[in-house]
Amino acid sequence: KELDKRLENNEKLVFEGPDRKKVYIRLPYLGDMSSKIRNCIRRGLSGKFELVLINKFTKLNQMFSFKDRQPKHLKHDLVYRIDCSCGRRYIGETCRALKTRFDEHMKTSGTGMTEVGKHLNSNPRCQITFEDCKILTYESSTFRRKIKESLYIQQYDDGTLLNDKMSSVPLFLFSLPTYQDQQKGKIFPKFKV
Repeated sequence: KELDKRLENNEKLVFEGPDRKKVYIRLPYLGDMSSKIRNCIRRGLSGKFELVLINKFTKLNQMFSFKDRQPKHLKHDLVYRIDCSCGRRYIGETCRALKTRFDEHMKTSGTGMTEVGKHLNSNPRCQITFEDCKILTYESSTFRRKIKESLYIQQYDDGTLLNDKMSSVPLFLFSLPTYQDQQKGKIFPKFKV
């Protein structure tokens, strides 16, 4: 790679001394066949030329990924937003698969209902599908994920959030513009001196 960088701009013949010239040839690496080709060309050039082989060909794994993209329902360690058909939203975080957490939110009876489940139970006309669940960010650290969740809650707090303010981690350290401030064009908070 280092040789390729240095020789990239020197593609023309370069004089080295009175009679010696460098010849640059781009050939793919073909294993043992490459050394045989190099020896044949060197014999044919006689002693007045120096042969430099440049490999400018990309590897197969640089052209595309061999791994399949992970489907949305299997993604984990993330902060997400669920949008209800009535315009209300919920922001949450999970270390588990998104679909597992989403299914817990869809529970509308019994014990252990979430704020989304309580909302769906009290408003039967509201509908939420898995497509209404958007991934906001990824974070593997639990502490950082909870901070990011709190930042998103503070950012999107326009009065329509379903989040229980007491259970989410409050962040008064950051004075971020709310969703309403962003709509009014107030992007940066004003600090009192």
